[in-house]
Amino acid sequence: MVRPIVLVFQEFATLTATPTTPDLNCLITGPAYQIQDYPDDKADLQVSDYGTLAADNPYVPPVAFVPAITLAEAPNLVAGAFVDPDSIKVFFDDTRVIMESGTDGVSLLNDNLLTSASATFVTNGVRAGDVLIIDNPAGPATPNLILTISSIESETDLRVTTNFTMGAVGLNYRVERALDDQLIDSAFVVVPAENVSNEIEILGGVTILVDLIPRVVAYAKVYVGYRAFRKDLQGIDNVNNTAEILSKVGRIDVRNPLAVGLFVAKQNAG
Repeated sequence: MVRPIVLVFQEFATLTATPTTPDLNCLITGPAYQIQDYPDDKADLQVSDYGTLAADNPYVPPVAFVPAITLAEAPNLVAGAFVDPDSIKVFFDDTRVIMESGTDGVSLLNDNLLTSASATFVTNGVRAGDVLIIDNPAGPATPNLILTISSIESETDLRVTTNFTMGAVGLNYRVERALDDQLIDSAFVVVPAENVSNEIEILGGVTILVDLIPRVVAYAKVYVGYRAFRKDLQGIDNVNNTAEILSKVGRIDVRNPLAVGLFVAKQNAG
């Protein structure tokens, strides 16, 4: 005798699961740092300008290895924090470096040619687009002319985009090139003693490599990036989301261990 086989299927129209939100109540401790990076925090990091923009000739840039800018503390520093000396980085933007200068410039009436017997425009890498700052041929009582170079004719001759309105000899001149986002060599930066002071000095005589040749900086907008140890977070507090970590402890970055620890804990909780 064969017994009948019966199969029963049951389907749920709606299956609703109510998971239990995990809870992670823990105490996290660690060092907290304020992090200010260039260019991410550029708007908060600008300090005094270095040198003079488009200064009249003759012009002497900030004197080499003499303090040109002295900061009592880093820009936008949290009250009570101490800057990590090894983290300090100085950047120059809207920079002007001197490519060539001379005292024997010759201008021609109604011509855009500048001649300088002592110049080596080609050897020094002067090129179209660089800026020529030159005595006004009209005389010493008039402001210097600021002209854009259109072409290099030879070692001793170049042309600008505008004709000279007068002819003259013995004109002081210099050629500058614009550069952006330049990290300055640490040799030109005097950092503070750790946990003692926040004073930072930027020395004169700063040079930047252009075509592997050190060029003297005539002018720049100065920005200081850094990491600073915070001493204002010694109390007990709590965070519930990423926004609170950022607002209370700062950037979530390996350079800011407390923020990283909080973020990892948050990922393991509800």
